[in-house]
Amino acid sequence: MRNAAALIIQTVQANKKTVVVIDCDCDGYTSGAILINYLHDLFPNYVEHNLSYFVHDSKTHGLSDAMDWINSKDFLGLVILPDSSSNDYDYHKKLKDNGIGVIVLDHHDADHISEYAVVINNQLSDYPNKSFSGAGVTWQFCRYLDKLMNINNAEQYRDLVALGLDADMMSLRSIETKHLICTGLARPRNPFIVTIAEKNSFSLKGKLTPIGVAFYIAPFVNAMTRSGTIEEKQLLFESMLKHRAFI
Repeated sequence: MRNAAALIIQTVQANKKTVVVIDCDCDGYTSGAILINYLHDLFPNYVEHNLSYFVHDSKTHGLSDAMDWINSKDFLGLVILPDSSSNDYDYHKKLKDNGIGVIVLDHHDADHISEYAVVINNQLSDYPNKSFSGAGVTWQFCRYLDKLMNINNAEQYRDLVALGLDADMMSLRSIETKHLICTGLARPRNPFIVTIAEKNSFSLKGKLTPIGVAFYIAPFVNAMTRSGTIEEKQLLFESMLKHRAFI
């Protein structure tokens, strides 16, 4: 986490560009939204002018179809991969060989930790909660940044964490996972979550619950990430970004 924080600060200070690759499911969208919203709180001008994101055009995970787009970016300093890419070792090496930093915020199993990326992954460490999705890992990284700066910005993104955890069917036998889902759904703030809950208020019976989200919100996001046009996918993702949702 310390190395990842240093990479972000170095990239911002150097005024180099950052790319966030958005994984193609609900957990991937919420993970990316948590990270970009959080960074926008810290560096709004930087995020609006120097941070871009890649949305997959098909049901593809990781870097395989993103590299050409990434390589087209000038003055690129950092690629961040929420909810994917722990095992994209060859692509990590290509990026590092080109002087581009790589941060992985993931929960998927991999053979080993990449030597060419900064990898934060609860499955590849001694983190006790293995029932944590990419949204949870990304949020805990943001909480680490909070601790470094003595602020509490990550707290406002519990609703996105809850949606990601619920959509990825993480086990509620984990106390941490259950707590984050219940507290996150109790006070939704994200513009997408608030609006989609209002549109489905009849089915949800006026209250967000883990079962209600699993049946009436998460499937909508997953269906769009797999079957929507690229324009629809981008619109859906931007609806989760505070600075883009109402444009």
